[in-house]
Amino acid sequence: MPAATRVAVLLPLDSPLYGASVQNLQTAAQRLRIDLHLMAIRDPATELEHAFAALARERVDALFGLVSTFMPHR
Repeated sequence: MPAATRVAVLLPLDSPLYGASVQNLQTAAQRLRIDLHLMAIRDPATELEHAFAALARERVDALFGLVSTFMPHR
């Protein structure tokens, strides 16, 4: 999305790559001048609804979700 300036990323806390992912995302966001909103999720069954509500309040332009074993991709 070329016009997106406020981007949210859902991150799985159970991923062994969590720390590296956060660092890489923050570096890329700075270079692209994007306002990055990171949302760490441990249990999607109980936390996704709250995460989406928070992101709606933040009025993000785009949402990206990193897939993990706790977030089965379909």
